[in-house]
This record gives sequence, structure tokens and C-alpha cells, in this order.
Amino acid sequence: DKAAIELTPEALSFASPDEIVREFTRILESKSLAGKNLGQAYFVRGRAYMTLKEYQKAKTDFDFAEKTMPGGPDVRYW
Repeated sequence: DKAAIELTPEALSFASPDEIVREFTRILESKSLAGKNLGQAYFVRGRAYMTLKEYQKAKTDFDFAEKTMPGGPDVRYW
């Protein structure tokens, strides 16, 4: 699954926050993810938004990640 590979830390370590936002927006718009992978995609994009100081967009993504990953990382503290 290409989308799952793109979620790995190794794949993200060379990307800029702008690249992460662009790529994860593309992935999310494709509607190819579900469950935990969907939540992780929102979480990763939210972290990139935080780096870009786009705090409201980050909060929106973190809220969605929290709803889709019960028992996952506590995104409220990011």
C-alpha cells in the first residue's frame, strides 16, 4: 500500500513541512485511507501545520486524528 509506506518516519524525514502538507492533502483527498492510517495521516499533516505556525489547521487535523485513532497518541498535547 503506497499510502502506508508514505506514513513511515523514514519517508518523512527528508520532506519539508510544505511538502508534507501537500502530499498528505493529496493522500487524504484520494480517500484511499481508513481507520488508523487515516488518523495517522491527519496527525502527520497536523504536525507539519504546527511547524508552519498554521495552528487552526493543525488543531482541526489533530481533532480528526483523535476521533479516528481511539487509544492512539494523545494529540491534544501537540
